[in-house]
Amino acid sequence: HIESALLYVKRMVVNSAVQEQHQDYLEEGNSLLYPFQDRGVLAYDIPEGVTTYTSETISVGSVPNSLVIGVLKSDSFHGKADVGSYAFTPAGLESVQVTLDGDPFVYNELSLKDDNFTRAYDSLFTVGKTKHIGLTYEAYKNTTALVAYSLLPGDSSNERQLQRTGSLRVHLKFKQPTTTPLTVICYTERPCVMGVGKDFKVTIESV
Repeated sequence: HIESALLYVKRMVVNSAVQEQHQDYLEEGNSLLYPFQDRGVLAYDIPEGVTTYTSETISVGSVPNSLVIGVLKSDSFHGKADVGSYAFTPAGLESVQVTLDGDPFVYNELSLKDDNFTRAYDSLFTVGKTKHIGLTYEAYKNTTALVAYSLLPGDSSNERQLQRTGSLRVHLKFKQPTTTPLTVICYTERPCVMGVGKDFKVTIESV
């Protein structure tokens, strides 16, 4: 259990000239715009003894730019002293599919059949736009179950991917019935803009 905790907050003093400039800008009927990345994490429990699983809707409305999906044992995720809370495991996954409004052909299925993890492994580099993830292919294949999807238009030959609104779901298929309860974690990112108007009303919109 936690006996104590400290939170350090750094206070920033805004230059008075900047404050006046912002106020004049608002008085002219403009809004102050602040871009940011909206990040969301959802977790769903998968019961023991299933070979397929379809998540609840993970996103409604604007489609995120990217989606990362991971699977781990439920007792690890919900709390176990001798296991890390994000100890992702292959869990006998055979394939991962993301659907948009129920259409399975918008985004490519990632297959993990016959221990062919190449495309799934490469997806982490493509979506993360990095050359280093601190995980070798062999370690990934034997100890980890993470896949990533770029949901941006142009990253697929399917014209429906130009659609930027809808309902997203994740479909998992296992090679054999699951032998222990599992948890699937879905991490999404989408660009947003926060606007502040003259009346200090705050609005947030996806872009």
